[in-house]
Amino acid sequence: GKTMTGKSDYYPQLFFYWGGRNEGAAACARRLQKMLTDLVPIHPIFAKPWHQGGQELQVRLFSAPPAYADVLRLVEAGVTMLDVPHVPQPAWGYHVRIYCGRTGSGSANLIAHVGCTTHARRFANTLNLTLWPRDDPSDATVRSYECLRAMLDVVASAWQPAWGSVFCSAYWRSTEQRLQRWPAFRSGWMTYLSADFARRITPPPEAIVEPAPGGTVLLATRESFSMDNQAHVFA
Repeated sequence: GKTMTGKSDYYPQLFFYWGGRNEGAAACARRLQKMLTDLVPIHPIFAKPWHQGGQELQVRLFSAPPAYADVLRLVEAGVTMLDVPHVPQPAWGYHVRIYCGRTGSGSANLIAHVGCTTHARRFANTLNLTLWPRDDPSDATVRSYECLRAMLDVVASAWQPAWGSVFCSAYWRSTEQRLQRWPAFRSGWMTYLSADFARRITPPPEAIVEPAPGGTVLLATRESFSMDNQAHVFA
């Protein structure tokens, strides 16, 4: 079997969700700037310049840490558009798709939909940060509990989400195959719950419970997560 500490196909991801929130592009840009700035000391990947576009077409956006004006331009450019007529719909939020680094030498990909003020589920605010460690298995830092927990705290502090999780790609592929669907709530190696959500649940006895910015984190393990370890998978 393969584990999360094997090939880069088993890459870590952070996913966060929150409902409609009355804030515009300026407020979202400040949150995003804070997140990107606070990620820099956690891992060298985040000290690299951020880009848009694929590997064939790189559009350099800004270096790290980014200036607020540059981040604001990025957010405003991603405003959701009505199809017909083709006009901006700020209440539906802003789309951000950026990356730093290069596949094979360490990279990170950020896909976010933020600033949505409506409570319609199809326009929910979400943030997905995917990490692509080097193909060399020795780059274990970005897969470690310490590194990913620090990233979780940064995102939670910047965006104040309702819930979120840290998981590996293999875990959710296996979960989807087992259930024949994609669950609406994504738990994982680390599950973040805002204070409001945390009050509604009783943590399972096997979970490790830790405080986090604005809420609580439930951990399956403080070790590096492995799909081969059944105690990690079913915790």
